[in-house]
Amino acid sequence: MKKILNPLLIILIGCIALGLQACDKEDNEPTLEDIVGTWKLTEISTDGGKTFIPWPFETTTATFKANGKYYGAGHLGTGSGTWKQKGNIIYTYFNGIESIRYEIIARTELTCTLVMSDHSGSIWIKCIKY
Repeated sequence: MKKILNPLLIILIGCIALGLQACDKEDNEPTLEDIVGTWKLTEISTDGGKTFIPWPFETTTATFKANGKYYGAGHLGTGSGTWKQKGNIIYTYFNGIESIRYEIIARTELTCTLVMSDHSGSIWIKCIKY
């Protein structure tokens, strides 16, 4: 009986270890390095991210600095303020008042899909880091 128990115990421990490893998901929360930099708006969707079209207006960018400073320029307005991140949401502030929120839907090192929201509503955008 002892010879049968040992292999079963080893298999059970192996299954538990694999199960725990599968539960140990990679943390997908964006880091400071993921966000810091200048991002250029390239595409827009007004139908909840189902269909994107190329950004038809002047170059529009958002720059996030490591020191918490934020600068936006282009068709959606030009100005500076501060920013902070909580989970997958980036909050921007102008004169201490929350202005625009960016919810990160998908990202790679150089691209991201965001839901950009302000007091008037939301649009889906795609950006590239440049």
